[in-house]
Amino acid sequence: MSLEVSASPAKVIQNAGKDSTRRSANYHPSIWGDHFLQYTCDTQETDDGSNVKHLELKKEIRRMLKADNKPSRTLQLIDAIQRLGVSYHFESEIDEILGKLHEAHQDCGLGDNENDELYYISLQFRLLRQHGYKISADVFKKFKDRDGNFKTSLAKDVRGMLSLYEATHLGVHEENILDEALAFTTSHLESIAAHQISSPLAEQVMKY
Repeated sequence: MSLEVSASPAKVIQNAGKDSTRRSANYHPSIWGDHFLQYTCDTQETDDGSNVKHLELKKEIRRMLKADNKPSRTLQLIDAIQRLGVSYHFESEIDEILGKLHEAHQDCGLGDNENDELYYISLQFRLLRQHGYKISADVFKKFKDRDGNFKTSLAKDVRGMLSLYEATHLGVHEENILDEALAFTTSHLESIAAHQISSPLAEQVMKY
């Protein structure tokens, strides 16, 4: 039995060599030359510089949190850190501060003689509830008049009204005082926004 061979190996290689001949395209030189071949990226240096700055900032904020400041200033700092979205860097410090604040509240109530104001009380209430601490909404009773309504004089304190408005959103079922506070603050803040008072606080009201 015989096998037919179509072509010899040498001939196949020779034909392949002819077929592999390609025409060269007449491309023009690139206007960029070898610019990108010589380009070196300094991203690493930039990243290193940014990391150093970030570490320095975190150290400074930790120092500020641990400083023996007034409670009101410390809470304002925590609030600012949360609004910037970087509180996860300082969870242990914030938890420690709020834990001590909650203990103090259990002993002598929320607020102190110097900072017993609407803004401060509302800020404490909100931050404590946001972090899972139990705190009664009865802390806002002191801002009501003899008839059980929120004092109309509070409307002049725009910052305090904004703080109370934010605190009302941390309410739970059947906390009537927070429902009343929400209606009270909403009404007055809408009035402020309608009159377009020129101030940073008025601009903040417009955001709500």
